[in-house]
Amino acid sequence: MEVKLVIELDGGQHQEQTAHDGHRDALISAKGYRILRFWNNQVFEETNAVLEVILNELRARCPYPDLPPQAEEGTL
Repeated sequence: MEVKLVIELDGGQHQEQTAHDGHRDALISAKGYRILRFWNNQVFEETNAVLEVILNELRARCPYPDLPPQAEEGTL
């Protein structure tokens, strides 16, 4: 099953190109993809929280029982 999930990591340059990003996001979304966007510093400083958001989105889009159980906080 295709989950159609796009994960984008944004640096500071994305603050200056919001129109471009918005247009690209609309095109991607129109094809049925869900976009999760994180700032680079979130990935490095809040890695577990970012992974939890991604895992929750995967569970919502593909609710199969064979996915790993929800990890305890701080164990991702």
